[in-house]
Amino acid sequence: GYDKKLVYTCIRELLDSEKQNNNLELLDNYLLEKDIQEPTAELMVAADLIDEYLTDKRFMRELEDMDEYYAA
Repeated sequence: GYDKKLVYTCIRELLDSEKQNNNLELLDNYLLEKDIQEPTAELMVAADLIDEYLTDKRFMRELEDMDEYYAA
């Protein structure tokens, strides 16, 4: 059981902080930037999802839909 909203927030933050194309570097930079020693399970799930689906346009559209959903 992961907190889906938290995973979603992590995905958003990781994508917004994107400095590298490589997802491991993306995660490392994020952890350094936020000074996080131990990433949460949600953060790891978020990183895996980004890794798998970044090139998947449908997934990216769903993310945008979730943006609107959580903003409402």
